[in-house]
Amino acid sequence: MLIRIDLVFSYWVFAWYLAYMAKLTPYNPKWGLVLGIMENTLMLIAFIAFGASFSTIALFLLINLAIKGIPLYTIYNTKTGIKDIYALVGLFALYTLWVYANGGTVAEYVQKTFDSILHGKNETPAMWFITKLRAYFV
Repeated sequence: MLIRIDLVFSYWVFAWYLAYMAKLTPYNPKWGLVLGIMENTLMLIAFIAFGASFSTIALFLLINLAIKGIPLYTIYNTKTGIKDIYALVGLFALYTLWVYANGGTVAEYVQKTFDSILHGKNETPAMWFITKLRAYFV
């Protein structure tokens, strides 16, 4: 079953980045992107340890380069302050409430995301989309 885009925190941070670049918010998402990359590094190690396929790992890296790596590169030299950290904490609190209001927990969706990627189910939004797109052209 496809995991809805609004239930994956990475997409919230990516939307924040887009809003920041469009000057819709003064709060810098740099630390959200940094923490996301740190978490993805741990997930990558786990995928390798649990024997995920090369194609799954490559797709995972490609997507995270697009939604975290490139955005972080574009704002890496920008200044951040405590207000940006507060904004990140506030966004995560809002996300947590949203997930709870939709009948789940953050831990549950982290586990669903991990299992989906590890087992090549492609149930996360970007992996599902790229898999469908690739199947269309192949």
